Amino acid sequence: MSFYRLIYRSTRSWFPIVFWFLFTVSCGAEANFTNMRSSSKSGDSKPNKALDGETIRITIGWRDSIRSQDFGLSSNPNVDDKSLFDIVSNNTFGRDDGQKCSTCHNSSMALGGYATDGDVDAAVNIEPDDKLSGKPWAGSQGWAQRFAKNKNKPDNLKMFFQSWIDSGYKDTDQD
Repeated sequence: MSFYRLIYRSTRSWFPIVFWFLFTVSCGAEANFTNMRSSSKSGDSKPNKALDGETIRITIGWRDSIRSQDFGLSSNPNVDDKSLFDIVSNNTFGRDDGQKCSTCHNSSMALGGYATDGDVDAAVNIEPDDKLSGKPWAGSQGWAQRFAKNKNKPDNLKMFFQSWIDSGYKDTDQD
C-alpha cells in the first residue's frame, strides 16, 4: 500500500497530502517535476522536457506568461497566459473572486500600506523597480516579499510571486 493511500485511509481525507504538497512548494522547496518550464526572458511558453529524475525549479519573469499547471495547479483562466505585470498593473483579474488589485490598492485607498496612482479598476503600468508607497515590487524589502508571506492573499498568486522571488527577480535590474 502506498504512503499516500495509507494517509488517505487513516484520515479519510486528501487534506494532509494536499497540505504537504502546498507547504513544500510555498516554502520554496524544489520539487521533482517533469514536463515543466523554466521561462526564458523572451517569454517563451513552450514547456521544457525534463529528463527522468531531473529537478527543475519553476521560475517566471515579471512579463512571462503564467501557466497554473506548471505549478501543479488546475488551469485557471484568471491567471493562465497572463503575467505578474498584467495582474499587478490591473490589466486582468488575478483573483478568483473577480477583483483586481486596484479594488483595495488605488489612489484613494491603500490597504496594507500599498497604493497605486490609479483609480479602482484602472490599468496602471507597474514595473518591478517602480516605487509604490515607498518601495518597489522587486528586492528583499519589496512588495513581492510581503505579498508572498501575506496570509490574506490568494495561495496561487503567492506561489507565483514566490517563484519570481526565487528566480532572483527575473527581468529586473536585480537579476
